[in-house]
Amino acid sequence: MIFEFEGFRLDPAQRRLSSPDGSAVDLPSRSFDLLLYMVERPGEMLDKSALLKAVWPNTVVEENNLSQCIFLVRRALGEQAGQSRFIATIPGRGYQFVARVQTGGVEAPSPVFREESANSRVRSSTRAWALGAAGAILLLVLGYWLWADRTTASATGGRDARSPPLKSIAVLPFADLTPDKDMEYFGDGLAEELTSTLGKLQGLQVVSRRSAFMFKDKNEDIRKISAALNVESILEGSVRRDGGQLRISAQLSRARDGYSLWSETYARKSDDLLGVQGDIAREVARALNPLFATGEPISSRVRTQNPEAYASYLRGVFAFGKLDLERAREEFLRATKLDPQFAMAFAQLARCYDVSTSAGGENTSALRTQADMAIARALEIDPSLEDIWWIYSLRKRVGMGETAITALLERTVAADSSDADAMLDLARTYALFGRRDESLAMLERAYHADPMWAGTIYALAYFSYSFKGDRQRFVELVEALERLDPTSTGPLHMRTDLAFFEGRPLDWDGYLAQLVQRNPRNPEIHAYLAKEYSDIGLTDAASYHYELATKLPRLNPYIARTLAHIRLDSSGDIAEAKRIVDAVIERQPEDTYALRAQAELRYFQGDCKGSVDSLVRSDRSLGSAQAIDIVGSSVIDWQVIPWLLWCTGQLGDLDRQADIARAWDAAFRPPSTPDVSAYRARAFAARGDRKGLIEELRMLANGKAPAPPFSRFEPMIQPYLKDPEVARLLAILNARCAEWRRILPKSSMRVQIPAAPAAANAPN
Repeated sequence: MIFEFEGFRLDPAQRRLSSPDGSAVDLPSRSFDLLLYMVERPGEMLDKSALLKAVWPNTVVEENNLSQCIFLVRRALGEQAGQSRFIATIPGRGYQFVARVQTGGVEAPSPVFREESANSRVRSSTRAWALGAAGAILLLVLGYWLWADRTTASATGGRDARSPPLKSIAVLPFADLTPDKDMEYFGDGLAEELTSTLGKLQGLQVVSRRSAFMFKDKNEDIRKISAALNVESILEGSVRRDGGQLRISAQLSRARDGYSLWSETYARKSDDLLGVQGDIAREVARALNPLFATGEPISSRVRTQNPEAYASYLRGVFAFGKLDLERAREEFLRATKLDPQFAMAFAQLARCYDVSTSAGGENTSALRTQADMAIARALEIDPSLEDIWWIYSLRKRVGMGETAITALLERTVAADSSDADAMLDLARTYALFGRRDESLAMLERAYHADPMWAGTIYALAYFSYSFKGDRQRFVELVEALERLDPTSTGPLHMRTDLAFFEGRPLDWDGYLAQLVQRNPRNPEIHAYLAKEYSDIGLTDAASYHYELATKLPRLNPYIARTLAHIRLDSSGDIAEAKRIVDAVIERQPEDTYALRAQAELRYFQGDCKGSVDSLVRSDRSLGSAQAIDIVGSSVIDWQVIPWLLWCTGQLGDLDRQADIARAWDAAFRPPSTPDVSAYRARAFAARGDRKGLIEELRMLANGKAPAPPFSRFEPMIQPYLKDPEVARLLAILNARCAEWRRILPKSSMRVQIPAAPAAANAPN
């Protein structure tokens, strides 16, 4: 709907004011909102409080802001001082739009203002407010649909096709246009805050920061970006320094044709940047769909009045996004010192400490203590932060139980459409509790919210294949990863796994060879191949890659653990495994992988008490009284569960063993992939369940993968080696491994490895 008055044309859909000669009239966003509100109510007396509420619905502002907007509207319309050609001032009460307004050639009704008795004025103003509010919403919705019809008909050659309101958006990082390029952190931080803020609007799907930032500095056409992210609109912008101010420009564009729906430039001093993301979010919400602007207030959980603390916080967010954890910790720590009441900075500091515990190279125990202290301080300042799922998880997740964990994550997902991390965590939680259909549905939702995040793609692929046997979906997702990053080794690992599951030895070996060709001097790749070949008894290939892994540089705890496992599993060489484990424990005694290697060594040695102690030190969740914490925490390292089951039984803690077994069976029931079936077989053997062990071995024997679940040297299988049925089934699996060894070429062993100096940190 177009409003016309005294030759001027006001187009709400395009947010454009045209002068009588057809030229565009420059009008700031707030002033445009004010003019639109008044034009929709010609002749009505609009009191100041109603105008303030209409133009600043979610913000408390002073009356002089309204006066400034009125001045800018009058100036834009050419109204001179002392005139009332368009806007009349009602002294002490408000304003009235007095020009005649037409819509589509029909004059809009114009109530005449007159003095009334106090009672009748109250009744009339109340009725007018109610009718006006309803009419305003109707006009906005009708105007939008008319505009959508018109633009769609134009785009489709006049077809009568209706476009729905735009309900999805991606926020791109704001470009740093400062000469020194020193405001990148602010542009990225602003985009991240906008993503989080807009994600809370009900009915609006917001792509996560991670996927949107894949297009940073790419200069791609927004239509290509929107197709990759599957969104209907794109918000982009820039930051540049102009004297003592920052100029922040933002533009919202419709994806299908690049049409600009809204744009604005904000000039802010360095100490007045704290609320700019809220201003932009409100304008974007209005431009996307008028109904979004009528919901809950748009606000951020990042609360500080100290601009320097806020700048440090954004620099910390910037560094965390780049996985520069040390720099991120420094910036968040500085923010907390600048503002000791900055709760979110303390929370992010705790998150950095927590993530650092799995990075290796530092004292894990000390980092966990620092994380606990920082999160406790954050919640002391602002207890409401506990509503944020990752903050709650840092402090209380262990021991929460199924209902509490699920409810927390479901609230988070319902409140923020951009939080793919919470969706992935919820999907995994559903899976742990046996709710597989809900798990897959949530993974699909996470993939939609973050379509370029490998973490979601991996999980969706493996869960689809494991739960539903959906090979086609698995391959589709592998191909999606390959398109995202053709140089990544992740898709090769997935193709390797699929070939293994399906019993295709030549393909399996060929993909392993490609992994080496991609990374010929990466010791982790060689450690991985050594384990793969060792598992099927291809000892020459396993030894070849084992030696390369020990000679190439950067022998980290993960590699050391893999090499120790090979020695224990293939030959039962406890002395050699102990040499490797002792060397890495001496260097990094609190590292998770080093402690897991120590736990496996102690298990093979028959030291169950020591093995459990090492496991709990590697992950405190493994010491929880609640079994689901143990299974859930160790889902990325399922091998430890059978050790834990065996050792708790050997230590006489049979109730705990039974609890863990029940949680494990619920989370990893069939159908599953062959590697999971192998872990299930181990879990049955560990708790002395012969029937369950035989059922799982039969499933493996009836499959195509060479998946022997045991080493003949480990304690838990010793009681079953003379059982005829167990021996028969293990013989079938061993024969399959022998067949693979017979037909496999030594392709990956023939890959040329560049010469390298001996590693200084090899175990000795």
